[in-house]
Amino acid sequence: MDELKTLAPKTLFLSRDNATFKQLMKHLPQDTKPRLFWSMWNGYLKKSRNVKPYADKHGIPIEHLHTSGHATVNDLKRLAVAIQPKLTIPVHTFHPEKFSTIFSDVLKLADGETLNL
Repeated sequence: MDELKTLAPKTLFLSRDNATFKQLMKHLPQDTKPRLFWSMWNGYLKKSRNVKPYADKHGIPIEHLHTSGHATVNDLKRLAVAIQPKLTIPVHTFHPEKFSTIFSDVLKLADGETLNL
């Protein structure tokens, strides 16, 4: 967790609304001003047992960034043309292997695998 103190100012952490979230937040340096993004349906946030209570207690606004996760191949192609990503990482899909037939520079990560940017 000492490494967390060094990395925190320039790091994006992905955490679920569980005890791991509490542990991550507990180890942040006191002067850290985290930004919290909620990327699920807002109804789940209302029932949050960790993220929302923490944010409320510490006066941290939660920014809601959510997509349905359901996009057509044509939608994904249009998005890739619009943003010209250096790397495409398939997520929320049953067929990550098909991405490399559609996009260049595809990186498939296993569940739980870390990618350092």
